[in-house]
Amino acid sequence: LDDNCNAVVDGVPFEAGGYAAQETYFYIYCAEAMSGHGYRDIYLYIGDTPRLETYTLADPPAEIGPNPGAWGYHTVIAPGQEPPGVTYSTSASSTGILTITRYDPSARRISGSFSFSATSSVGSVDVTKGVFTDAAW
Repeated sequence: LDDNCNAVVDGVPFEAGGYAAQETYFYIYCAEAMSGHGYRDIYLYIGDTPRLETYTLADPPAEIGPNPGAWGYHTVIAPGQEPPGVTYSTSASSTGILTITRYDPSARRISGSFSFSATSSVGSVDVTKGVFTDAAW
């Protein structure tokens, strides 16, 4: 895990303490520890082999695995709170974009940028100015 994944969530900087990418059904995962043993994370999902293009983040798939579509979510687990915490997800009405700017399968590295709006049963969040650099898998 590296620490090159940053964003702004509802105006508050998000600086990941680690991130990873995985290629079977491609995703980028960024996590940030909070004081008191809580954390928040950002998960960006591409259901296919990445390409140098811009994806629309919208509805999550019916099941995780290789399938078309892209989506994102942000989870907050407050200090002292047990998982799963609160998960804010993109949807047909809360969307965003994920742009892949570098994809090197031989070096196993990917870079890009993202932003999205997401909702949950308790409210919504705006994730802006997101960037990940040379995520390895």
